Amino acid sequence: MWLSGPRLMPHAGAALALTALALSATQTAAARAGPTGSADRALDRALERVVDAPGGPPGVISVVHRGGRTFVHRAGVADLNRERRWRALDHMRLASASKAYGGAVALSLVRRGRLELDDTIGQRLPGLPRAWSAVTLRQALHHRSGLPEYTARAAYQADINADPTGRVTPRELIA
Repeated sequence: MWLSGPRLMPHAGAALALTALALSATQTAAARAGPTGSADRALDRALERVVDAPGGPPGVISVVHRGGRTFVHRAGVADLNRERRWRALDHMRLASASKAYGGAVALSLVRRGRLELDDTIGQRLPGLPRAWSAVTLRQALHHRSGLPEYTARAAYQADINADPTGRVTPRELIA
């Protein structure tokens, strides 16, 4: 969900393409079901410990898909100023942490036969820039895609320095 969140960090062009490719291969609706069971209670306690830890984040969220249902677990707050709790579709800055998540999702989809490591961005997402069309999932996972490093551009640096928490949509990022 980070694609339209706050400004993205280095190598996000490849991460953006990888995540979009992975998300295009799966369709999981976010239901508003409540959690049940001892595993859910244990997860809730673990999330509380993360928030309560010295130097921990102000809030965390975990969205669990089980048995065709979606369960939202959260602790702390998403917005310190408003003390608002996390919502399932909130956006957040993941930066380089997104590489691990995107890789895990992509490899899970490969294991299930929904994607192949040699699938290209052009095959799965033909609406993205033509220059990206030959990049394979394998190359994106190895961070050898050849996608431009937009964070090195002076215009990007000026934008991020002017408004570090500003939001940029995927379409704006690609442009």
